Amino acid sequence: MKNKWERDRKDWTVEQKLKEATRQRLKAPEDMCRTLKLALDTKEKKCEELAEQLACSVNKISNITTQLELTENSLDAMKKSSFLSATRSKEASSKGRKEVKILSAEIIMKAFFKKSLKFDVLSSRLSVTNLRKKIDVTGRHNIEIVEKEVLKEGVKTTIRSARCSIKNLATEIRERVENLEKHNLLLATDELTVCLLGDKGSDATKLCVSIEDVANPNSPGNLLLAGMYEG
Repeated sequence: MKNKWERDRKDWTVEQKLKEATRQRLKAPEDMCRTLKLALDTKEKKCEELAEQLACSVNKISNITTQLELTENSLDAMKKSSFLSATRSKEASSKGRKEVKILSAEIIMKAFFKKSLKFDVLSSRLSVTNLRKKIDVTGRHNIEIVEKEVLKEGVKTTIRSARCSIKNLATEIRERVENLEKHNLLLATDELTVCLLGDKGSDATKLCVSIEDVANPNSPGNLLLAGMYEG
């Protein structure tokens, strides 16, 4: 009886050991799978981290590339600006030299004309305007438009005609004599002779006052227009 019990006990122990061994053999692949899964999860996390780092690196490289492009554009703009500045400086220098040459030529011409003609033909606009006002004769005469009848081909026709008359003859004679004396064109005599001249053209009649006793009697400087009319 005892031997049977021990034999049964040994069989049970062997069976238990077999079961335990079988369980261990079955458990080992599960543990290996867990280990592999954990390793895979760890590798996936590392891959994700590496992917994030790679994305950050790509963004940094993109930013650096953009900055390099901006720097290149800035350098190109600076080169263009410096080139334009140099070109403008050359143009300004060339223009300045041309202006200096023109100014020098103008000074030489002014000196030559002033010495030869006794007056400045290249005066300023203000001087020209003042001279124009001074020698303007439109305010020295009365100019009016009148209507008159004329006979053309047997028919009477009314036409418009201009009539001109001097405003102040004595003042004009005095100023003209002073001007002639100023330029040494008046002869040294105690008396002055004034003549009234008339000229009849095709349509217009002109009345002039001639100042005698001048150095150049054929010059218009001694003539004053006293009046003019058609007819």
